[in-house]
Amino acid sequence: RLDFARAFYQIGDLERAKIEFEKVLLEDPPMGVRATVDTYLVAIEEGAARAEPSNFQTYFDFAAGYDSNPVAATDEEVFLGFTLDPRNLEQDSAFQLTTLGALWTKPVSEKSAFLLNGRFDHRANPSAHFVDTTNLDLGIAYSWIPGRNTFTVAANTVYSMLDSDYHRNDVALTAAWTNQLNDRFMANAFLRAADIAFEDEALQVRDIRQEMAGLGLTLMSDIGDISVTLISGEDDPEQVDSPFANEMEGYSLGYIRRFAGGSNFFMSYGFTEVEFEQPFFGFAREDETRTAAVGVMLTNFPARRWESTLRLTNTEKESTVSLYEFTRYEFAVSFRRAFQ
Repeated sequence: RLDFARAFYQIGDLERAKIEFEKVLLEDPPMGVRATVDTYLVAIEEGAARAEPSNFQTYFDFAAGYDSNPVAATDEEVFLGFTLDPRNLEQDSAFQLTTLGALWTKPVSEKSAFLLNGRFDHRANPSAHFVDTTNLDLGIAYSWIPGRNTFTVAANTVYSMLDSDYHRNDVALTAAWTNQLNDRFMANAFLRAADIAFEDEALQVRDIRQEMAGLGLTLMSDIGDISVTLISGEDDPEQVDSPFANEMEGYSLGYIRRFAGGSNFFMSYGFTEVEFEQPFFGFAREDETRTAAVGVMLTNFPARRWESTLRLTNTEKESTVSLYEFTRYEFAVSFRRAFQ
């Protein structure tokens, strides 16, 4: 979705670009992705989109806030008679997230474009440094926009570090389609295949091939949009005896209200259900996760060409295996500046 939103932007279709960028925000993306989207939204408001020649853009984003459970861990100290390591228990922390990114788009015709992106981010959790994360994300995409349709093929790879040690590598290929059904409705669909590999030998039981699919519909108006997306997927572990094989289904709902000058208010709700094929610790495992978010994005604040976002997110995970249950609240304030 992010890639074909960029394609709309590059060929000068600002209306559809704005719709797609705003729908990305409703999916509760990582802060680095939010910074990318906000960069484009500001450029759209300032009329900076151009269909020629190529467009190179960089951005900087800094966020800080409070996380009630950055470990995403249970609050139960004892599981099946065993006392858990304190690092595997719920604990809160302030956090800081710094993101640096670059975007390059190159039209190849009036209806198509190539897109390249790179992003580096680091999140520090002063009270839980063992879950500090560092990511390098590199991607390439091609979008073709005939008439009311948009077709995009994208590939990306993410190198991740955990507490300064190399942790895992994700490689993914995504195919996406969107159609402007009429002046009020837009439909979209995607297919995604990914390979996720962990560096630590003890974690390689979690190496998986992942497949996902989604179908969505957006109701648009002059002041805001309402969207719904259905998703389905499965994880197929590399190791035949791994207990992490599963099937997933879910949905997300989103609403965004736009204001003059490019600022907006947004809220979203998502639900996923994951059923694992093999038992964990003798229990059949089934997880349900609910995520709700609300926030506001302000353009040209605290200064021109700067943008700030306030966001509150709540995640509740229930599981038939209590070890995997947790509650998490996150409040964040971010400031971003784009350079073009």
